[in-house]
Amino acid sequence: SLINLATIALIWWIGRQWFGRFPALLISTFYALTPTVLVHSRSSWNPNVMPFFVLITMYGVWKVWRFGYWRWLVILAISYAFVLQSHYLGLLLGPVIGLFLFLSPKKPNYKRSAVSALFLFLVLMSPLLIFDIRHNWINSQAIYNFFSNRQTTVNFRAYKAIPHLWPIWVNLNSTLLAAQNRILSQILSVALLLGTFVSLKRKLNSPDLIFVFVWLSIGLIGLGLYKQHIYDHYYGFLFPVPFLLFGFLIRTAGYWSVFLLAPLLVVNILNNPLRFPPNNQAGSNHRRPGTK
Repeated sequence: SLINLATIALIWWIGRQWFGRFPALLISTFYALTPTVLVHSRSSWNPNVMPFFVLITMYGVWKVWRFGYWRWLVILAISYAFVLQSHYLGLLLGPVIGLFLFLSPKKPNYKRSAVSALFLFLVLMSPLLIFDIRHNWINSQAIYNFFSNRQTTVNFRAYKAIPHLWPIWVNLNSTLLAAQNRILSQILSVALLLGTFVSLKRKLNSPDLIFVFVWLSIGLIGLGLYKQHIYDHYYGFLFPVPFLLFGFLIRTAGYWSVFLLAPLLVVNILNNPLRFPPNNQAGSNHRRPGTK
């Protein structure tokens, strides 16, 4: 719960730098009210902390790419290790990180920062390696089977992802911003893309918007190549993206964005999980007195 509260603050902190204080305040409020986020904030599970570390990772990439602050590479490496140990789909951030680090201005200290970052990353990932060595490479075998049995798991042909991009994009918005309202999620999906292209045409926050859009695009392509069912927590590495794009849309559309803000606020409040009784999952697992 504390980590997810920190995620709300982090979305505001990053958003105010990219598109201003007021849009950042609105999107962080929506993040706090999102039913899916609330559900994942109320239990202890690896994927539930992923959005926080994803945000730190991508903010670190942005700092290096935009300003050449290579010391942020150390923070990036630490947070990305947490991302990968939250869920394996964090691997889809790898191409985004690699692309923007490659495009970053090379400053005199970048090699030293890179060595330090790599060392810390390997140290943090070493428990998984030690576990695998002690348990007959169980995780490595699972990864090998996942990629070798491609008929039921993943497709390596990128063009195969194209038919799935729009449905996944709509489902992402439905899961996060639109509280599973299909009509609103369709409208929002179109509005976010139109807002992105209009902002780019007007050159409003273009570098930052391009950064988020590339993050989204590579993530959607990766999910489009995945052949199995996509659960809500699989979107963990993309959780912040719709909210950030919504911030850019608010900045671009101005007062017109109220036509989206008002219905989204209503559906999120109506579907707030705190309005309904809990499932008492923990209590249901306890034995009754006198039972075996």
